[in-house]
Amino acid sequence: MRRRRRSRSLFKVTRADIKITAGLLVALFTLTMIGKVAARWTDADSRGLEEAGLLISLAALVVVAVPILIKIIHIRSLDTQTRSAVRSHLDALGRRRAQLLTRDAYGVVQSERWRAEIRHFLKHFVPKTTLRRDADRWENLVERLVSDEVAKQPVFCDYAPTMTPREFEAFCARQLEDAGWTASLTALTGDQGVDVIAVKGNVRIVLQCKQYSHPVGNKAVQEVVAAKGHEDADIAVVVSNASYTKSAQALARTNGVYLCHFSQLPDIDKIISAHGPI
Repeated sequence: MRRRRRSRSLFKVTRADIKITAGLLVALFTLTMIGKVAARWTDADSRGLEEAGLLISLAALVVVAVPILIKIIHIRSLDTQTRSAVRSHLDALGRRRAQLLTRDAYGVVQSERWRAEIRHFLKHFVPKTTLRRDADRWENLVERLVSDEVAKQPVFCDYAPTMTPREFEAFCARQLEDAGWTASLTALTGDQGVDVIAVKGNVRIVLQCKQYSHPVGNKAVQEVVAAKGHEDADIAVVVSNASYTKSAQALARTNGVYLCHFSQLPDIDKIISAHGPI
């Protein structure tokens, strides 16, 4: 069982908060002692000078503390905004992470495209985070929140980017079976563009499964459209680990084809609900 990694929250007491508080207390104590020492070195009213020294110390503390407190409040506000934005778009972010995190020929994770996606997301939903010097702090927060959520979903845990095309087809069929469908793989040859056929009630769907390292294009859409007619199916679906080209998206809309990410298969009923009750 994979252990969940706790996501740090800026609303909890952090080491930085403790250091800032300790620093302010030390500053207050130091300035107060300076006031007392100054008072005793003079022949004037010692009590009055001590009080004056304390007031000076408090004034100095306010000058130091206010900017720090404003910064803390601002950071916590950004934290709240970022977390709220991520929660509102968690499904889409999880899919984009799965699509954009890849490994090179040496097995090294390539995260540049996913980090660019995070920056794009923050720019549109929490723009103030991208203007800060510590912008990477907010990118890391989004990554932690999304990766923690992804780790909780069985569909992501069961998937492996090293799957062969046939293994990916079996994986897709298993996700449909878990969602209550009767799913079967087609033969390796003569499949007429169909990889998986699934039935639930009176609804029959055909799936073209694409395990790609690049966006899926028109060909997959064309094949599943032909397969839908050949199999007398109600619904045609292309499912992939990758994204889809704009051309493929346009062709799919024209032909009523669903373009899905594999993580959407457990909710396939909702996706095709427009075709009536299942």
